[in-house]
Amino acid sequence: GYAITPDGTQVLMLGDTQAAHGVFSLVDVVRGQQRDFPMPSGLPGGAAGFSFDGRLLAMADDIARAHVWETASFERVATVGGFTLGTHAAFFSPDGLRLGVTSNGAEAVRLFDTVDWHPVLTLPAPGSLFRAVEFSSDGNVLGAMSEAGALHLWRAPSWSEIAAAEALAAPKP
Repeated sequence: GYAITPDGTQVLMLGDTQAAHGVFSLVDVVRGQQRDFPMPSGLPGGAAGFSFDGRLLAMADDIARAHVWETASFERVATVGGFTLGTHAAFFSPDGLRLGVTSNGAEAVRLFDTVDWHPVLTLPAPGSLFRAVEFSSDGNVLGAMSEAGALHLWRAPSWSEIAAAEALAAPKP
């Protein structure tokens, strides 16, 4: 497995050599330096992702969690979990305010707030093993591909759509 920072300066590597030694490697391709870090229990698991500013790295593990590290110091800043089944991928929203972690079926995608790391939303979808996932560039659409090849799309409503729905639901005087 691998992941590349959006600016292309760092590459996370998790290959057979690293796994055999219980580490994963972060390579700075500009400086030509490699740093190895011990894997938490349960890793390697799923796909990893960098935040769009390259400041954070998230990686899913095999025991229903995802871990987040700050790339400058490689200090772990969060571990999120609470999944019934395993986790398969971790990714960030374009604005960096949400961490997404994929799982299976009723827990296809769970979004966490990146300030306090609490879950904010769970998106269900039929199928299992959601690995490929991506936000649109504006952050309003989330797409996840199940291992069975089914694409699921979720769209966030606009503020005007939310206001209209709230007006319909408001009690009438």
